[in-house]
Amino acid sequence: MQADSTLPEAERRNYKNVFDAFKRIVSEEGVTSLWSGAGPTIMRAMALNVAMLVTYDEVKERLTKSFG
Repeated sequence: MQADSTLPEAERRNYKNVFDAFKRIVSEEGVTSLWSGAGPTIMRAMALNVAMLVTYDEVKERLTKSFG
């Protein structure tokens, strides 16, 4: 919905609200289209979480050694 305003006027979907968007996507493209892009988003979330966990764990370990 946020990216809709950046499209050329002929390509805009002009959703009224999120419920209208869901209803129209399901009726025009099918239920499975709601999950398009989920794979890359999951991979991004996994990479971020691993990076944050490793960083947090390493910093915590070093600080615990230094300051008890």
